[in-house]
Amino acid sequence: MTLNSHNQNNELPPITDDTYVIYIREESGTLTIVPEECSDHQTKLSEHVKRDERLPQTIKSAARQSRARLRNHAVSRSLGICMTLTYRDVTDDPNSDVTAFIDDVRGFYPPPLHWIIVTEGVQEGSDHRPHHHVLLPFNSNLHKVASQWPHGDIHVGINPNDESIRRVANYVSKEFERPTGDQPRFRASRGGRPKKKVIHASSLDEAINVANSQLPEGIDAYTSNYPGINGRITYYWERTPQEDMW
Repeated sequence: MTLNSHNQNNELPPITDDTYVIYIREESGTLTIVPEECSDHQTKLSEHVKRDERLPQTIKSAARQSRARLRNHAVSRSLGICMTLTYRDVTDDPNSDVTAFIDDVRGFYPPPLHWIIVTEGVQEGSDHRPHHHVLLPFNSNLHKVASQWPHGDIHVGINPNDESIRRVANYVSKEFERPTGDQPRFRASRGGRPKKKVIHASSLDEAINVANSQLPEGIDAYTSNYPGINGRITYYWERTPQEDMW
């Protein structure tokens, strides 16, 4: 079944003789086509290119991979609540503060609780005051969940479908491009990485045909994105009708 695409961005990558790999993550509603030579998701650069020329692309590649992992975790676990936790006063240990918050809210959720934490304002040279973006599942007692943060104000955003969860995931990962890797870009609950199915194709046309055949039954629309990154194509779809998610 060939589906009707909407919000199609950019142009298809040029047709080449390359072989392709298709990665399918049904739990996060994504399918990615990437050339075989780039299937390790690393930017392929000549060893003769100077380090100061390689570094910006390496930073972008690392940020892109982290953003994709965060986005897939958030969608696969329906983390549609984004809480921004701020501080009234200077904090000595922001990591311990937000870890304690996660421990305190566990009682409001059935186990296992899945979550994502992105902390900003603690990296060297940051222009922001320390704060945390915490992604959690929906809860009918959000006011009680929010009340577990004693250090300052808390802002709550509700994202009712996969598309809006992807948008907020992209927003909270906006500062993932960092020149050093001394701190993790985000923290997440265990078991959040969706299972991956891998299929090989001998041409781009074959890969696109495989993509159409692998998209789930019952999905009548999807978004396809051709970002021009290593010839990559990514398909996104809504896993569950919006009214069934909450």
